[in-house]
Amino acid sequence: MSTQARIPILLLPGRRPLTGLVLAVLLLLVPPARGAGPAAWYTARPGDSVAKVARLVGVSPEQLRRDNPAVGTALHAGQRLRVADPLRRLKAADLRWRRPLGVRHGPVLRGFGAHKRLSGGHVPHTGIDVAVPLGAVVHAPATGVVRYCGPQDGFGTVIILEHAAGWSTVLAPLEPDTSRCRVGEIVLRGDELGRVGAPHEGPRPCLHVELREGRQAVRPTRLLR
Repeated sequence: MSTQARIPILLLPGRRPLTGLVLAVLLLLVPPARGAGPAAWYTARPGDSVAKVARLVGVSPEQLRRDNPAVGTALHAGQRLRVADPLRRLKAADLRWRRPLGVRHGPVLRGFGAHKRLSGGHVPHTGIDVAVPLGAVVHAPATGVVRYCGPQDGFGTVIILEHAAGWSTVLAPLEPDTSRCRVGEIVLRGDELGRVGAPHEGPRPCLHVELREGRQAVRPTRLLR
């Protein structure tokens, strides 16, 4: 079977399935079971220490010091730390989820699961699309590593976050000029990722919210409560 045939399908309102770069990245970089992904970077914040950062990013203080031999016990805001094995010590029970939106979302424009085509047959929808105000702030739903942040077929910016224990989220579309993400950067739960951009199809701005356990899309109800 070809790689293309194995790529899951992401649908946004009124558009054809996205089977290109974004989901290829998700399939190849987000591990299907608990384990570390590629190395990542964490930018220190006021009040951070080696012990605190190690706990947040799921490694031991000793490993964090080995990854950053020039770093002392005290950290200064803006200091970048390499994390060779991010999230490794975190389990699914350690994940704390929150709504990715800074405001209450409107009605569901497209639900999770199979949707009937006008021409017949059904197509899968791997997330939930919810109506939101244009420019609504989008937050990281849990601590994770940015594994993809970029445009996809005119949808604006798509963000894929790898979380602990094989979980990942996909959020789209964001306004490119507002994105605060860099690939390989560790973001904490609640960090601002960007703002919802203008819709490319249909009259209403929306946010596609997708949750995956390993390579399987699951209903993202916990992210929209």
